[in-house]
Amino acid sequence: MKIAVRYYSKTGNTKKLADAIAESLNVKAFPITEQVDPDTEVLFLGSSVYAAGVSNEIKEFIASLDHNISVVVNFSTAAILESLTNKLKN
Repeated sequence: MKIAVRYYSKTGNTKKLADAIAESLNVKAFPITEQVDPDTEVLFLGSSVYAAGVSNEIKEFIASLDHNISVVVNFSTAAILESLTNKLKN
């Protein structure tokens, strides 16, 4: 089974998570600027959450996929805002 890990990361946090996932799968993680091989069956796709949505770069990457992938595993990171942290303390 061919597995690929791709990610989009502005600050490096999603890259760290992608690298950890890839290491556990014995593959290498690449940014979304790297194409996915046509024989890929499982794609781990990572992005941050921006204003409760995904970045345009991820949307464009998904639209650019020109072959069927059997399974897509989405993973993401998000910032913890100071205001949220304060609410969790109460």
